[in-house]
Amino acid sequence: MATNPKPDPNQKLVRVFDTEQEPEAMVVSGLLESQGIDCEVTALDAPQDVMPIGGTVILGREEDAEKSR
Repeated sequence: MATNPKPDPNQKLVRVFDTEQEPEAMVVSGLLESQGIDCEVTALDAPQDVMPIGGTVILGREEDAEKSR
């Protein structure tokens, strides 16, 4: 279990990882949590008429970004 609370939604969060594969994002999220780095896993959905892609992005605290990467 991570020692830090989940990132505060009012706190500046930065992208630390992104992928088009949700299972890959879950593995990375688990690895971060196992190191005491809390993160948010969010769907990255672009409107189909703009760009036909989707994916998953992992956001974390700015101060944890370097360690996360």
